[in-house]
Amino acid sequence: MRDTYIERHVRHTPIEPELDPVDPDFDAEIPVYPLGLSSGPIGALLFKDEKDLNPSTYNDSDLEKILKFYWNKKTESRAMLHFDFTNLEHVYELFGQLNEFEESIGALPVNSNLSKLLDTLKYYIKMTDLTEA
Repeated sequence: MRDTYIERHVRHTPIEPELDPVDPDFDAEIPVYPLGLSSGPIGALLFKDEKDLNPSTYNDSDLEKILKFYWNKKTESRAMLHFDFTNLEHVYELFGQLNEFEESIGALPVNSNLSKLLDTLKYYIKMTDLTEA
């Protein structure tokens, strides 16, 4: 009888919503491996035409910068969210979304990291002589 006169208080723990994983938009500072972006700090030294990649075209200062950059990249711990051109799954995902990225490239700011990532991808495509297929 007492329950009919006194209101019961039931304690509920709030249900946490399940969040979908967020796709990176590459306008954040996402590390790119193994050599970074073509417009990176030493991109002009690393991302050259095939004929300019001869070691004799570099002076000692340039070689020192490249070695320092490479060893820093090699020893740095990789963040959970990163892009790696040596990881085939990452490259497949990028190719899978390439058309979507290229369509939206006009609406992006000039200094967008996505356009820099696509420029780097185009450099690797040019250097590997990939066919359209």
